[in-house]
Amino acid sequence: MPFDVLHFIQDYNISNKDSGPNCAPGWININCPMCPHGDNLFHLGFDISSGYCNCWRCHAKDIMQIIAVLLHINYKSAKQVFSQYYISKEAGRSRQSNFFIKKAKKRNPNIKEVKFPLGTEKMKEVHKKYLESRNFDPEYIENKYGVLGTSHIGFYKHRLIIPIYMNRILISYQSRDISGKSSKKHKACNENEELVHYKNSLYEIDNANKFKVIITEGIMDQWRLGDDCISSYGVGWTLEQLLIIKRKYKKVFILYDPDGAGMSAADELAEALLMLGVKVEAYELDPGIDPADLSDADALYLKRDILTDIYC
Repeated sequence: MPFDVLHFIQDYNISNKDSGPNCAPGWININCPMCPHGDNLFHLGFDISSGYCNCWRCHAKDIMQIIAVLLHINYKSAKQVFSQYYISKEAGRSRQSNFFIKKAKKRNPNIKEVKFPLGTEKMKEVHKKYLESRNFDPEYIENKYGVLGTSHIGFYKHRLIIPIYMNRILISYQSRDISGKSSKKHKACNENEELVHYKNSLYEIDNANKFKVIITEGIMDQWRLGDDCISSYGVGWTLEQLLIIKRKYKKVFILYDPDGAGMSAADELAEALLMLGVKVEAYELDPGIDPADLSDADALYLKRDILTDIYC
């Protein structure tokens, strides 16, 4: 969640700089309190617009821990300080994250059942070849997730159609272009045709029933890891999704794509869940490797490694 770093620095009289070595445009830097051998060159930077932070030397990112060390207080007190600076003192309202979608549309009373788009049928050879090109087993994906395909006609032409269930009820669907020619790789079900808006759910939550869970960015990331893993349908997340996670899980492992948007979103999601009292740990793959790109063997090894964390 966004952190009002400017007011925080001002209120606690923390030395800072916004230009010169180690400072990027739009960032403000302080001496990192987490660096093992101290820091007097302002390596810890905060993105002013989002509150995202990172030390260019030791890679510290946990804002609550940074606050605790800076102010010589415990982690619980640091969370309370953080919450004070989640509210903008100038605007007197919540500062909106780039990734936070405040409210998702709830159940549509006018829809009795979700209907798939024109041209939807069982996957053809072209759909299966696309999945094979992504190193997925088409028969497994079809049988496990009920994935369908569309023909060459309609608004959703040349796509995989991916049903979304909540409490075993079909509430919506997502689609994925297989042609490589569409400007939109992903198209969601029209809001007026959903039983429940898809951002009021988490993909495959019905098959993630332990007290801990892995959250991925995309649906195909979830496919690679399987049960006890859910997807937030991209880097944006809603309050409804946060509350579902809080009600159902004690610990969450975030495994978003290792790009700038994914890492920033993972940090913000982690901070939001921490504020709700959920234990969180973020995992990061090597640059350029999304969870969906892992081999089945590597994905299984990673999943076991994460979910058997001895500190859970």
